[in-house]
Amino acid sequence: MQTNDVSQQHRNNNAVAALNLLRGVAALMVCLFHCKKYIWPKTNPYSFLEVLEYGYLGVYVFFVVSGFVIHIRCTRTGIPFKKSDDIC
Repeated sequence: MQTNDVSQQHRNNNAVAALNLLRGVAALMVCLFHCKKYIWPKTNPYSFLEVLEYGYLGVYVFFVVSGFVIHIRCTRTGIPFKKSDDIC
């Protein structure tokens, strides 16, 4: 393996690690959203916890990023993707 190949693979691994970190943050957003809603329901409306009202958006972020990570992993391992007309 050449030096360029190793550095490219290292950059790709860092990119996937960053995406996994983003997935973790999104999952944490959802958990905190539920904590805010069910555990801390009566907070000051000007509290920093009001930011957690947008935690439901973490679900969308998580699924979009997860789909991208799955695609990256499959293309690296050589797993072919089927066209949508082949599936049905």
